[in-house]
Order: sequence, then C-alpha cells, then structure tokens
Amino acid sequence: MRFIHLSDFHIGKRINGFSMLQDQKYIFQQILDIIDEESIEAVLISGDIYDRTSPSAEGEAVLDWFLTEIANRKLPTYIISGNHDSQLRLSFGSKFMKKSDIHISPVYDGNINVEKIKDEYGDIYIYLLPYLKLSEIRNVYPEMEADCLSDAIKYSIGKMEIDKGKRNIILSHQFVIDAAESEEQNLGGTDAVDFHVYDDFDYAALGHIHRAYSIGRKEVRYSGSPLKYSLREIFADKSVTIFDM
Repeated sequence: MRFIHLSDFHIGKRINGFSMLQDQKYIFQQILDIIDEESIEAVLISGDIYDRTSPSAEGEAVLDWFLTEIANRKLPTYIISGNHDSQLRLSFGSKFMKKSDIHISPVYDGNINVEKIKDEYGDIYIYLLPYLKLSEIRNVYPEMEADCLSDAIKYSIGKMEIDKGKRNIILSHQFVIDAAESEEQNLGGTDAVDFHVYDDFDYAALGHIHRAYSIGRKEVRYSGSPLKYSLREIFADKSVTIFDM
C-alpha cells in the first residue's frame, strides 16, 4: 500500500500581517496532484493542521475543501492534532467524517484510536496519538511513575495492544531525538521524546519539525512542512513523504 505522509500545514498562519491562506490552498492543490500522479492509497496528516487553537472561518473553509477533495478520491485519511491545534475543536464532526473514511484523533483519554486497513498482503494498523504533554498523560494514568515526557509516551504506547506480527503505523506529533546523541531536551516549549519509544512500529509518521528527515532509523520520519514559514526554514527540504508498506 502506498501512503503519503504530511504534517504542519499551519492553516491560517499570518506572517508580518500577511495571510498565507492563498499560498496554502495552492500547496494543497499541488499535494492533490501528487496524490493523483503517485497513485496514493492512504493519507497520513501528523498534526498542526491549524496555526491556532481557534482557527478562522476562512481557514476552516480551506481545510474543508482539501478534505472534501481527498474524500472524493475515496482515500482513507488519518489525522492527529498537534501542539497548535485544539484536540476538541479539530475532532468536531469526526464521527460523521469517519463515514467518508476520514479519521481524526479524539481528545486524549488514554484510549488511542487504532484504525485498520487492508491490502493484498493483509492488515495494517494505524495508531492516532495526538500531541501530548506530560501532565495530560499523568491525569489519565495517576499511577504512572514516569518523570519525563519520553517515559510517559512510552508508558502510553505500552497500554496499546500492538500485534507485532502485523504491520503497524503510528502518527505522533512530538519533538523526537536520538537521546544517545542529542543533549537538546526541549524545542519551542515541547519536551523531547526518544525515538526508541516507537520501536514497536514499522513506521512512525511524525509532525512538529518543519524539515523532512528521519531520526534514529529511516522509518521514524518527519515529513516536513509543505510551506516555509520563517527565514530559518529557507534551506529546509520542502517536501512530502511517500512510502510503501
């Protein structure tokens, strides 16, 4: 099965007072063209859909148009919230959208949504893990003894019933590092998570960092943002990630 991995749209973002909505819709049309040209069979969107927790009506209309175009292609689509999104706001209407095969992570309560799709080789399980803070996981699991976000994410994943004999994908929106090589433990107010927490998954579709690269192993990957939103991103790869499983 052929997937396209996307993240960090930041719909509604303004730079120096200038709205990026027109540019974002143009980029979405390019993504739709790639989906058609590359015979994509499923779409993964790993958070920061909007730039603000309370997006504008114009921003919501752009997302509505993009998801409608994907639904018209009858492609299963999987979406999680990022640190710029409201879990509650993003998941509004998710039960209805599921009828169009668009699956959105709900507000985190410890029960991670897992969706199953099938191809000629069998089942593929897709886990939708929204952006999380240590305090949110502690609220759900007060018995948890983890004192850092990486251990807490690992604890939350440990609660999932993962069949390692199947193909498994996780969507996650965190600052992921190789703890053995990096001393940086925080980025933009987000604590670091070691890439090993995703060891049970065949592919980790990451969001949060705006350049495309893998961390630890090639299957733990940031797709990068499809648009550049700051001067420091000028030389970053502007890409989407396509992979087969």
